[in-house]
Amino acid sequence: MQLIYGDRIKFTAETSHHAWWSCDLIRRAIENLITNAIKYGDLEAPITLNLQEVNQEVKITVHNEGNPIPENEISNLFNKFHRSKEANEGSSKGWGLGLTLVSGVVNAHKGVINVESSKAHGTSFIMILPKDCRDAFKVGLTTQHERPVAPTVVSDANELISMGSAPH
Repeated sequence: MQLIYGDRIKFTAETSHHAWWSCDLIRRAIENLITNAIKYGDLEAPITLNLQEVNQEVKITVHNEGNPIPENEISNLFNKFHRSKEANEGSSKGWGLGLTLVSGVVNAHKGVINVESSKAHGTSFIMILPKDCRDAFKVGLTTQHERPVAPTVVSDANELISMGSAPH
């Protein structure tokens, strides 16, 4: 995404972080949040992806400036096929499934997702994930046709956006 949007997307992290996650799923969730920030945020303002370790969890925040999400719509954002009133009235197309996917990814990792949105501070989608999600996935084969799910170690914010595109 940074190749396409260049300096508009800013990555910040205090230090390298190591976590056991499903890289493909986390990458998809982050891509969705960044895509939404691009579609619905201020076209001139940067989008930030911040990685912060808090105890045994990692907090991943995607932040953008622009019109806030009305408080009464936040509780429905993660519902399947739901789009905010502004999104429905705007020119950006969508099915209302992206944030449902993000919520599912976070839940699969036994994490939580929060939304903070105000005119003064912009909009932040905050995923809080345990550093070690191996217990959230059953590692191993359940049938002879299924591949095992094996969480992967992620080391820094720059790797978050590219993970899943090459073996780690």
